[in-house]
Amino acid sequence: MGTKTTKKRAKLGRKRIKIEAEEIYDLAKSGLGIMDICRLCNKGKGIGWDLFKRLRNDENTGISDALERGMSELVKFVNYKLMESINDGSVQSIQFFLRNRRPEEWNHDNKSTVEHTLDLASIIGTRNQALAHASAPAIAPNDALIINNDD
Repeated sequence: MGTKTTKKRAKLGRKRIKIEAEEIYDLAKSGLGIMDICRLCNKGKGIGWDLFKRLRNDENTGISDALERGMSELVKFVNYKLMESINDGSVQSIQFFLRNRRPEEWNHDNKSTVEHTLDLASIIGTRNQALAHASAPAIAPNDALIINNDD
């Protein structure tokens, strides 16, 4: 008799997105923020923030560890370049380093605050008294300015 063949049934739902921890590590090492990593991972196709957060919180994926390692590698690289610049004698690099490592000692901005109060009523009152006691008007009527608009 004939053999009965059964078709393999297709799986329902979306295909699972496979994110490699090494890809996350490389993106984080290049200095990208989390949203940029979401946009560029999955071989450039990108994933949503919710999926990234779920994968990062899942301890079996290794995404969280890869992200931390990549960010640490970036900080190590930037720190190395900063120290190179300091060794070359860059004053701006030295100031940046000191202001960020010891802000309580090196972050002295010369800003001062001045508090004062004005009593406008007394100022206006003294000016009114001065004007009342003035003996001559400010502009004599004979010396008034004449404007000719016949142009």
